[in-house]
Amino acid sequence: MPIRSGASPRSFRALQRTLFVADCSAALPFKALAAPYRSACLLPLTMAHSSNVAFCDGVDPAALKGSELPTYQLPKSPAEGLSVPSGGCVVCSEPLGAKTDLARLRCGCFFCFQCVKGRVNAHIIAYRDRQYTMPSPENFNFPCPACSTGCDLIERLQKPSASGMPLPVADEYGGPFRNVTAMQPPDGVEAPWLANYYEFTALSHAVQISCESVEEAQRMITFSQIAGRYIRERLMGPWKRLTSALGMEAGMEAFKWDAEAEAVRASIRMRDIEITAMRRQSAQLTGQDRPVPLTVGTVVWVAGLVKRPEYSGFEGKITAVLPPNTPGNTTGETRYRVSVYVVGIELSLRAENLRPSLDANDKMYDWGMQFAMMAEAFNQ
Repeated sequence: MPIRSGASPRSFRALQRTLFVADCSAALPFKALAAPYRSACLLPLTMAHSSNVAFCDGVDPAALKGSELPTYQLPKSPAEGLSVPSGGCVVCSEPLGAKTDLARLRCGCFFCFQCVKGRVNAHIIAYRDRQYTMPSPENFNFPCPACSTGCDLIERLQKPSASGMPLPVADEYGGPFRNVTAMQPPDGVEAPWLANYYEFTALSHAVQISCESVEEAQRMITFSQIAGRYIRERLMGPWKRLTSALGMEAGMEAFKWDAEAEAVRASIRMRDIEITAMRRQSAQLTGQDRPVPLTVGTVVWVAGLVKRPEYSGFEGKITAVLPPNTPGNTTGETRYRVSVYVVGIELSLRAENLRPSLDANDKMYDWGMQFAMMAEAFNQ
């Protein structure tokens, strides 16, 4: 696709820097950004997941330049769990063996979940206080408090309480729970735990959106939709890798537990949360909510599946609308039959698990995709 001229390299770098900073903290005040850039400031670039790591928590970026994110294996089943290390959390010094809410980073280090959450907040605030500048704008990852390795994916491990106590509740940032087995000191007894996975920026502040007009809100929604589609395309890498090596059935099972795919799904969740917040803001400005109708032929993407998370992020087309209590739908709510493009199967889904895909005919779509390509080329 040809790249249109018209923007100077200086203005492009300024816009790129603005977008990059906003991707690192969705809570940055939009009004603090220059007006021409506010409408695009949620567009996340692929730099946030590249391998060169730059930090601002006292770690020398030059010493870490070129370091690769380590191989990260998710627990695959209750039978293939993990061992919580003995000793204390390096942040609070309390023994990990007594904790029921832990975090594991890409590097394999364990911490109290709330300790990591606090460090993420401090890290992003430090970034913001440096006037939106970094030694290199190519990427942004969270430095492990123990070994300083850059991490983009954080696993939260929660141990269900004693019988009769409420179970942990999954939140929209971390996605659905997976059942895993963890062996915890000091007794080393295996026990069932619940795991879910976060893009590290999700542990910072809740997404805050501030738009001055309906037009600005719509522009922001469009750019985030472009970004979301750009991110979802990254699912194709691990999907092709696994299905080519293992076949469709075994490949899809492995895809459910693949760390690269889960990191992409965590980013997809963040973009979805941003778009939802912007739609609420738009509804507040207009006084009415205008959801996109779901009809036969609507192109959608799958979101928030709990029992089949491996399909989240895939696009497809609605082939049938199934009213309640009718043949093909015995439930009391409308369901939609969706033909998933890449997998070649049909799923019966509720409206809450479907998101309309960006219309490729949107007048901003072409420009946005060209900008994403420019940003990726600029980072190489």
